[in-house]
Amino acid sequence: MPPLKLLISPNAFKGSVSSLEASRLFLDAFSGWASEQQIPAEIKCLPVADGGDDTLCVLADASKRQGRAIERHTSPVMGPIEQLQVNADWLYLPAEKTVIIEAARIHGMAILQASGLPLEPLGATSYGVGELIRQVIKEKQPETLVLALGGSASTDGGLGALQALGVSLLDTSEKLLPKPFCPRFFEGLSAIDLPVGTEGFGFQGLKRLLIATDTVNPLLGKRGTAYTFAPQKGASPEQCDWLELQLEKTAIILSRAFATDYQDAVGAGAAGGLGYGLLHLPNAQIISGFQWLSESLGLEAALKDCDVLLTGEGCFDATSLTGKAVGELLAMAEANGKPVILLCGAIEQKIRQTLPASVFTIALNDYVSTDQAILYPQASIQQAIAKNATTLLRWFRSDGFAD
Repeated sequence: MPPLKLLISPNAFKGSVSSLEASRLFLDAFSGWASEQQIPAEIKCLPVADGGDDTLCVLADASKRQGRAIERHTSPVMGPIEQLQVNADWLYLPAEKTVIIEAARIHGMAILQASGLPLEPLGATSYGVGELIRQVIKEKQPETLVLALGGSASTDGGLGALQALGVSLLDTSEKLLPKPFCPRFFEGLSAIDLPVGTEGFGFQGLKRLLIATDTVNPLLGKRGTAYTFAPQKGASPEQCDWLELQLEKTAIILSRAFATDYQDAVGAGAAGGLGYGLLHLPNAQIISGFQWLSESLGLEAALKDCDVLLTGEGCFDATSLTGKAVGELLAMAEANGKPVILLCGAIEQKIRQTLPASVFTIALNDYVSTDQAILYPQASIQQAIAKNATTLLRWFRSDGFAD
């Protein structure tokens, strides 16, 4: 019998393990399972991201395997709140003259949580993202700058980042609003003044500004950033209503100043509207973070070469199907006729019921508590596989992968 070709491509299990760590845990668990079931297997690991957390780690890992030259750098910038400074990692690919920034490393929710600080839905800012953009362009003078968005703590519509890049935010008296801009200052915003031309932003030589998003949501509406993502950042229902109104006003102000209309752009709602704000910069365009990374990783070729895909993340729910890595992987697997093992910390039941029979689901919280799954991911994964060993083998046999 030819060996089973298994492709392991998990995303991060937020609050527990990175995508690289999840890949190693999956490898250990399924290598043991294949050995116990006497199934010869060839296993390839290709951890994934989608522009959110772990984007830099995944890209650096793949570049190392591919033998591509890559430089790692760290720069001090403002974190998600003014009083918190961070040392933000970023990458430079010298052959491509490309800089990659992961916004979550600057103003991510995980930074506040790791610092023992509460989420601040009205006090968090994207100002540090603008600071780092300015620094890397000055230092490396790249032709391409990729901004991976996702996991942000802020819902400021990208105004903090624009402010750091030289955009003047004005009140009704034409006085400058305080730095750094955060949602608390929305009500005072009346107009903006722009730097003059590309030179005003200091983007000379930058040919492409790629905004890699992990979602397809627009800026406004029930699928927009205030109602879909602000609750994850600690916003109450009343604050979500207020943020929606302020972002509507902000969209009018920016549209007038830049002579644009991007509020309905796919992905404009990413990272608390940061995608929307950055889209106004010279040579900027929004792209799918997953598709961009997929091409960099050679993911589709690896998928076509495998028999079964094993993927997962911390929580698979409705938002997983809005441009995020695991949802996109499921669609790619279905398009290529590949069965999938979906192993997650939790799987939303109504979403689980809509998945095709070619997807075998395992939710850790069916066997252990959520807290235990987060604290002890290796033991939890091994326990879940052991509980599913017989059923999983039967599923494999039904697809002709084991005799």
